Amino acid sequence: MLKSYLKVALRRFRRGGTYAIVNVVGLAVGMATCTLIFLLVHHEWSFDRFHEEADQIYRVYLSYDDPAGDAQAQAMMPPDFTPELANAFPAVEAYTRFVENGRDFASGDRTFRYSFAEIDPDFFEMFTFDVLAGDAVRAIEDPSSLIVTREVASTIFGADDNDWSGALGQVLSTSTDDATFSFSVAAVVEDFPNNSSLSFEIAASFENYDNIYVGGNNWGGRTSTYVMLAPGADPSTLEASFQPFTDVQFANYVDGMRQAERMSTEDGAYALRLQPLTEVHSDLDVWVPYEAAQHDPLYSFILMGIGALILLIACINFMTLSVGQSTMRAREVGVRKVLGADRRQIMWQHWGESLVAAGASLAIGFGLAVTLLPGFNNLVGVQISLSSVSPFAILAALVFLMILVGVVAGGYPAAVLSRYRPATVLKGSVASPRNNRLTQSLVVLQFTISIGLIAATAIMTDQLSYMLEKDLGFEDDFVVAIGSRGIARGEADGVLSGLKDRLLPFDQITHIERSGYTFTRGSDRNGWADAAGRPWQAYNFGVGYGYLDLLQMEMAEGRFFSEEYPGDPTGSIVVNEALVREMEIEEPIGHVLTNWLSFIYDESPTIVGVVKDFHIQSLRNEIEPLVMNMHPDYYNYMGAVLVRIKPDDVQGSLALLENTWGEVTGGRPFTYSFVDEDLAAQYAAESSWQRLVTYSSILAIIIACMGLFGLAILTVTRRTKEIGIRKVLGASVTGVTSLLSREFAVLVAIASVLAAPLAWYAMSRWLESFAFQVNISIWTFIGAAGLALAIAMATVSMHAVRAARANPVRSLRYE
Repeated sequence: MLKSYLKVALRRFRRGGTYAIVNVVGLAVGMATCTLIFLLVHHEWSFDRFHEEADQIYRVYLSYDDPAGDAQAQAMMPPDFTPELANAFPAVEAYTRFVENGRDFASGDRTFRYSFAEIDPDFFEMFTFDVLAGDAVRAIEDPSSLIVTREVASTIFGADDNDWSGALGQVLSTSTDDATFSFSVAAVVEDFPNNSSLSFEIAASFENYDNIYVGGNNWGGRTSTYVMLAPGADPSTLEASFQPFTDVQFANYVDGMRQAERMSTEDGAYALRLQPLTEVHSDLDVWVPYEAAQHDPLYSFILMGIGALILLIACINFMTLSVGQSTMRAREVGVRKVLGADRRQIMWQHWGESLVAAGASLAIGFGLAVTLLPGFNNLVGVQISLSSVSPFAILAALVFLMILVGVVAGGYPAAVLSRYRPATVLKGSVASPRNNRLTQSLVVLQFTISIGLIAATAIMTDQLSYMLEKDLGFEDDFVVAIGSRGIARGEADGVLSGLKDRLLPFDQITHIERSGYTFTRGSDRNGWADAAGRPWQAYNFGVGYGYLDLLQMEMAEGRFFSEEYPGDPTGSIVVNEALVREMEIEEPIGHVLTNWLSFIYDESPTIVGVVKDFHIQSLRNEIEPLVMNMHPDYYNYMGAVLVRIKPDDVQGSLALLENTWGEVTGGRPFTYSFVDEDLAAQYAAESSWQRLVTYSSILAIIIACMGLFGLAILTVTRRTKEIGIRKVLGASVTGVTSLLSREFAVLVAIASVLAAPLAWYAMSRWLESFAFQVNISIWTFIGAAGLALAIAMATVSMHAVRAARANPVRSLRYE
């Protein structure tokens, strides 16, 4: 029986012609989309799950309520906190602190910049990372040893798969303001997978923390704390026992936060929490800047929804075409029933045909997904490979997808066909399903989805263009930011003057100045209390004299820092308009910012100028208060050098900068970026989403129109005799074409009416995350509907015109 059903299914599949192609290609595209989305979602959900002890590892953080009662989190801990926690609670079996930042390392006369971490010996006992050579645990126990990754060992020491031990014993050194530290490579580890929240290229013992600068400062420290609990230990029970320890350890921090009115004074307003390692990547509320970028789980569900919608459109095609062909198969069903087949057997047969179509589509779709995977990786900015997913998981997902599509797409057609009565169909009195309400509803659903995606694409594109083109309050074109975090404070002035002396004589270099940060590559935010004890916060930028001219900012009032005023570096500051507004300063020029950075200023600095507001963050955020300073003791390291170049010869200017940088800094690595590209990179997620939704809308409209293509053929085929009679009676080609297209035009129009409010609601919610946003125009929905209608009518009219122009004699001979 099954063999017979399979033969019939394959025979019909071979003879299906246009309908088979539409069904298989549509389902294949839908399945390919679902496969790619599955790989991406699996990648995001697989973060940190590869560790053998993942279920026992937790990140420790402080949870607290702000005065408004909103939950906040502090995940960066002071250095001494972690060992004391482990000593106080026997359930903590192992622990490691983790802090990471970029750092320069020298090997002989060559200098390299790599991400450098300081960790505790338990790190490799807790986390599962492959060790290629040496002993990683002993390496971390020895403060004079280093661990390097495969890439570092290969690049610096020429080690390879045949002999990683060649890197062992090699010496790398790094310098601070006061000293140079030399380390011996004691272990080589595999490069970290891209689904790990923690990664580094070089690591040393945390005992070096006090001597080697690794990043900024946050409440006396800048370390993540990870603990591994003993087998059988209950994390909730352990959390409940933390409070007395927390009260002692965090007493000064809590007092300071409450004095600054940043923490609630209610009982139970703060507590130490354990965050499972497997939730670190997806918990947006607990954030550490030197761990992998977090992923909002909502995006995964949205992606799965988009994939499901595209697949649904393909399934609808299958259903509508199968139902549309039902009259052609009515006699077949009648004969089978006369010969003894029951309804269940008829349904199984047609479900079998659906599964054959789904199997063929799956094979084509999977091949398409594999082919498109490199381009998909570029689209989403993640490197995903099939090898990262277990073959069993892929096979199980594909089989489930095939069965799901076969059952969903073939269920209704099987029910319709199996319902026919032999006596009725053998007399030739089967009603045509041309006006079937369900078929029409499915077409409306297809185009509702397609038009909604088109409108969403247009709105996202408008918002992205707005963010990229909006006046930011400064000129970011052709400004090169050279990374100089490895240059200590004592060297900074010499490096800057050396660069100016050598580069400014060249015509293509117009400005050079130092900067503490380059907007998107870090920032400082400081809190203080004014003379009345009111707490304030503001971003703080270390700048140079030429900063304003280099970025072509404008002053709202007062002046910028000037060498004509020798006291500016230690006694003056420049603020933005947002700070003046927030603090309600009536006369800002000459206003003393009491207690601002009191740990470096001998006397509170005076405001000498107000710069017009400019965007230091993405347009998701309002412009916040900002202070610029030139105090020589503010930064331990140089930060960045900004260079404005002329657009005539960008590559030549970059080569000049690289050569001069090497000469002035003694061969330090030359790393650079363009400020405008850095700012645009803030919107990488939005850009990826815009491209994803764009391609999704294109796929949706193509698949929906493939269904219309098939339905148009069926419509024309059924109405061939009617068309011939109308033409004999004088109907024009235009009239006949309009008659055949009108039904589909009405369905698309209904879909447009339904799609507009749905898309408006969804995109309004999306735009709420931006402080600066475009207005949603009604023309966006009119344009989306018009585009969908034009494509649909072009698809249908192709056959309508052909039928209308056919010789009526042939039409009347039909049937």
